[in-house]
Amino acid sequence: MLSNYHSHTDLCNHAKGYIGDYLLEAKSKKLRILGFSDHCPYPKDGLDTWERVRMSIDESHRYIKDIREVSKKENLEIYAGFECEWDFRYENWYRDFLLGELNADYLIFGPHWVYDTGNFIYAPEINTKKQLFTYFDTIIEGLASGLYAFLAHPDLIMSDGRAWDANLKAGFTAIIEAAIQYNIPLEVNGQGFIKGKVKGEKGMRDPYPYDAFWDLVAEKNIPVLCNSDAHFPENLVDSLHLARDYAKKMGLEIIEKLDLKK
Repeated sequence: MLSNYHSHTDLCNHAKGYIGDYLLEAKSKKLRILGFSDHCPYPKDGLDTWERVRMSIDESHRYIKDIREVSKKENLEIYAGFECEWDFRYENWYRDFLLGELNADYLIFGPHWVYDTGNFIYAPEINTKKQLFTYFDTIIEGLASGLYAFLAHPDLIMSDGRAWDANLKAGFTAIIEAAIQYNIPLEVNGQGFIKGKVKGEKGMRDPYPYDAFWDLVAEKNIPVLCNSDAHFPENLVDSLHLARDYAKKMGLEIIEKLDLKK
């Protein structure tokens, strides 16, 4: 039961290929569950929510419709989802529009940024303790919301070569404990293996997955979800296998199928 719940199409403006392209790749490499999770649109309220990497609201209706039509014709499980951040100001948007009006099957929690002094700071660019602590607190708030099927690339913040320290260990430990408390799976993300190496404290390494974080997860003996976070059809299954191989190397139990009952 090979599954991938984290896939992006060209509607996010930084990926290539649409639903049919991913479907062909999934079928050719024996994927049994294919979940689409493009970056969600946000309402036009003047806040900077990275419009350059998102579909429009109009496109979101087409996206869901196209996935539903394909799912009726194919002999594999196909799901329609969105990757979202967490911001309490948008809670009703996530719940009432994305899950409600659009009837998405699931939402992914992608902790891409932290809101600080009127700006959205990309996680790898966080450079103050205040931002760091706010970032971890925001993730825990998002997990507590009950809106998300899993936490995507929880170690994204390490992707600039950031050095491990006590503050990071404390923040990540709190995230793991919250994931356990709210029964939210953590994702081993295969995209990190193909992004190119970064310079870390011990030499060149993959941006993520980050070993010290996953060591903490392994100590808790909790199962994890593996996904490719594919931005190109050809990476859909190959990057998934990289994530699965890493999870096995770290001694992590892999969740093969999500329960997406609303």
